[in-house]
Amino acid sequence: MSPKSILLGFLVWLTLMPSYSSAQTVEAVSRLTADTMLIGEQVVYELNLKIPADFSFEWPSWGDTLVANIEIVNIGEPVQNSPDSENNLWIRQDIIITSFDTGFYYLPGVELRFSPPTDSIFFVAQTNPLMLQVNSVDIDPEAAFRPIKGLLDAPIGFWEIFPWIVGLLALALIIFVIVWLLVRRGKKQIPVPIISKPKVPPHIIALNQLEDLRRQKLWQAGKVKDYHSALSDIIRVYIEDCFNINAVEMTTEEILDSVELLGVNEQAFTKLARALQLGDLVKFAKAEPSGIENDMCLNHMVDFVNESHGHLLDNKAGNKELTQEQAVVKQNQVDNTN
Repeated sequence: MSPKSILLGFLVWLTLMPSYSSAQTVEAVSRLTADTMLIGEQVVYELNLKIPADFSFEWPSWGDTLVANIEIVNIGEPVQNSPDSENNLWIRQDIIITSFDTGFYYLPGVELRFSPPTDSIFFVAQTNPLMLQVNSVDIDPEAAFRPIKGLLDAPIGFWEIFPWIVGLLALALIIFVIVWLLVRRGKKQIPVPIISKPKVPPHIIALNQLEDLRRQKLWQAGKVKDYHSALSDIIRVYIEDCFNINAVEMTTEEILDSVELLGVNEQAFTKLARALQLGDLVKFAKAEPSGIENDMCLNHMVDFVNESHGHLLDNKAGNKELTQEQAVVKQNQVDNTN
């Protein structure tokens, strides 16, 4: 076959090859609502794909991070609009991201797969890369330290005190009936012995409260601050009741210093520290941790309660054995004297 024949065949193939008009151009675009933010703030990473309405496409799946140190807070569902006058679709997805490390971050382009209706092969359209700058909060080193603000008192509504009103009325009615019966019969009131219930151990109370908190699903309902406040209160009361440490009135650092002196398992101590410190960031720095971090904090608290309670039991067993050994030695000394 001559070169001219080959060139002629190639030109015929180009002429007959399916082509898409400018109205069917595939576009992939990514945007940020802001390319600069403070540490802990959130921005929206917007992903857009323009394809003809009869094209099929595959959307990427996401993990917990967009890139290193850029965490994904929320992943919106891909939304597509109606075809425009040129029969093109726009598919858009909004992803809320944040970061707790300062610096410049390169967000590479994302590959979006699409396929024409007459072809089973998927092609790739890549979005444009972006840059995100994360700055730290300006701190005045000469400014005086400010005390931590206390918890705000929530207003008490009628329906919150209604059960107490009903309970008091019912109690008053019961007392009235008892007194009326005693007076009518003319008998002396026989004192009723008070049977005290066995005291529930602090670790059982803490584990039950943690499980109740898990079932309430506060952070899933957007009440992240209430969730971490309750988590911190439960573990503070447990430490105070179990180890006689005034944890309710202490700061996080003071609690950790006191617990460290107890000789608790190092892994359990680390879990306690991470959970309390993340709770402080949520309550006082308006941090918004991911769902995995919220669940992990509660799991860390459960592990700490179990580990610290086991450590307490081991110490009591060791002290009991030491006391028994001292009693045996003393008895041997008495026998030798006799």
